Amino acid sequence: MDYLVYPVKQERLTKMVKKIEGVYIERPTAPPLYLHAFGQTIVKNSELLHIKLRTKKSAELLCFLWHRDGKWATRDIIIEALWPIVPVERAVMLLHSTLYQLRQTLKREGYKQPISLCNKRYSLNVQIVTDMEHALALVAAPMFDEPSIVVLL
Repeated sequence: MDYLVYPVKQERLTKMVKKIEGVYIERPTAPPLYLHAFGQTIVKNSELLHIKLRTKKSAELLCFLWHRDGKWATRDIIIEALWPIVPVERAVMLLHSTLYQLRQTLKREGYKQPISLCNKRYSLNVQIVTDMEHALALVAAPMFDEPSIVVLL
C-alpha cells in the first residue's frame, strides 16, 4: 500500500497512516444497487431507476466482480473470464477501458470508490441486491405458482 524511507519524517509517516486509514476504516455504506441477473442484465439504483451501462462488457464486468463476492480478482483472472480469445495486449487495453467506464458510471450514481485496486487485484465495493434472492426464496418455498416465477423473467 505504501512505504517509508529511512530516515522517517513525521509528515511522511502521517501521510502514510492517513492513506492506510482511508482503506481500512469502515466507511458509511451507500445504498445498494439492484441487479436483475436473470435474462438481460439490468442495473438499477437505490430509487429503482435504470442505470445505463455503456457497454455489454461493463455489465459483464460488474456481474463478474459481484459474483466473486468481495474476493479480489487479478487482471489475468478477469481477462481469462471476459476476453479469453483476445490477444493479451488488446485484452489489457479492453479491461482498463471497461473498468474506467464502469467506475465512471458508478461514480455518477454516488459511489466514491466503486472498484478498488490493491496489489494488482480488483474488488467491487458496492453492495448489490439481486433477483437471485427472490429465486432462492421460490425454490425454498413448499409450493410456488407461475406468476411468482414470471416475476424473475
